[in-house]
Amino acid sequence: MDRPSRLFHFIESAILAAPRHKLRMASRKKLGAAVTALHQVRETRIKLAKYNMPDVLQLYDASQFCIAYAADLTVLTRDMACARDWWEERLYARLLALTMLECVEDLPVILGKKFRNSLAAVVPNNEYKQRLSKISSNLSAFKNRHDRELRHIRQIAAAHRDHDPNVLISLIEQLDMKKLMKMAGALHDLQTEFARAMTKVFLNINAVKEVLKAFSSKAQKQA
Repeated sequence: MDRPSRLFHFIESAILAAPRHKLRMASRKKLGAAVTALHQVRETRIKLAKYNMPDVLQLYDASQFCIAYAADLTVLTRDMACARDWWEERLYARLLALTMLECVEDLPVILGKKFRNSLAAVVPNNEYKQRLSKISSNLSAFKNRHDRELRHIRQIAAAHRDHDPNVLISLIEQLDMKKLMKMAGALHDLQTEFARAMTKVFLNINAVKEVLKAFSSKAQKQA
């Protein structure tokens, strides 16, 4: 296995000390914002759950998924970029590839028909539908571009489906760190765009109207 020498590691660590520190600080802010947003969305959802508003809750659930994935990507990209050990760096790279693939497999389902129907029921404004539809299309495009490569990494080096150690080690050695980092950045940007769009959606939800709809629906069922 062709690994860098200790001298190379020392020189690399000295050169990258400042950029890594900057990345850690930026990641800390991103992660803090994501965790805060996730907590707020979850707390609001818990309060709304007692009013039996399935369409509104569907939107809050989708947001929680996206924020959680954004937090995961932030942690994994930081740890991969700041790793000081050759194997550690590639372990985080494999986990990052696995998470990205699961993300682009899950989100199109989460943002599928049920989500679109709930969005239309709660916020009829076509502007939000078009904006979120574009984000979904961009997620599908990302998956189409990178699915084969990410799936290959997951099957062999993350999920260990191939039990040939030579194939495993060969793939680990060939991992393209910069490319994976670029992929993660693009995917994180899409999730950030989704979070901003959903913030506007939540601000435009007429809570009183939705509560009245829920009570009306409940009354009709009991009649």
